[in-house]
Amino acid sequence: MPASTNRIIPRAPSATSELKRFQQMKKLRSKLHKACSKVGSAVPLLAMERWQCRSKLCEQLNLVADRDVEEPLLPCMRDVDDGLIKDLVRGGIQQHDAEKIAASLAEEAAKLSGSNEREEDGAADVTHAVFQGGVVDFHFRAPDAKPYMRIGRGHYEKLKALYCRTNALKQRDLTPDQLQRLHTSIFVLLLRYEALGGHGFQAAVGGQSFDVLYRELQCSFECFASPLNCRYDKFCSAFVDTDAAFGSLGSFFSSAFSPTEGKFEVPHP
Repeated sequence: MPASTNRIIPRAPSATSELKRFQQMKKLRSKLHKACSKVGSAVPLLAMERWQCRSKLCEQLNLVADRDVEEPLLPCMRDVDDGLIKDLVRGGIQQHDAEKIAASLAEEAAKLSGSNEREEDGAADVTHAVFQGGVVDFHFRAPDAKPYMRIGRGHYEKLKALYCRTNALKQRDLTPDQLQRLHTSIFVLLLRYEALGGHGFQAAVGGQSFDVLYRELQCSFECFASPLNCRYDKFCSAFVDTDAAFGSLGSFFSSAFSPTEGKFEVPHP
């Protein structure tokens, strides 16, 4: 697949910074839930996620072509989002209440994202991987610290293989320092996708469909995937800063991804 990949891969966030972002997203989501509950309503399905995605897409489109959004997760649009207001009204919230909630959320998101302008020091980043039967728990700085991220052993082995392939390492010969960097990269990745939340963000067609595409069409590139659900080892994903260590070429919408030919799998809308 001839493609332009001459882009500067951003430095991966430290576990310290990503844990902070994870907690900020929980705070923002909680604020929306409390605001909706106060007016006697539940949060409409996907309202938070749709607002977040609109914000990040608008931010990317407003940037110079080869730049990445500096804050990858928190909505940063200063203006009140009309789409969020419509989603809240669709869920049964009165127009004036929806406008107040949307304005409050925009103000809070701007405040939280502004606090992330300086990268936290990652010098003390130590991630402990605790293997228990068929699962692996990742703890930050202490083997029993909370919050912790959990994945199945199969997913761990997949991420390890992707990481080693991307970074030209031998899986069986990892040094303690290399293993620590792997575990920190996995912990950061899991924090990012856990903070993203939402319904169906990890959805994909079945494995047999990918096998048919590869066998019959020699298709081996996914345009919308993540290290957690990719079938092929070449793919685009939402977050180049956390995902590049596992082989992602970054966002499909980035101008830095400009293939000249090839065969690509694009999932249904």
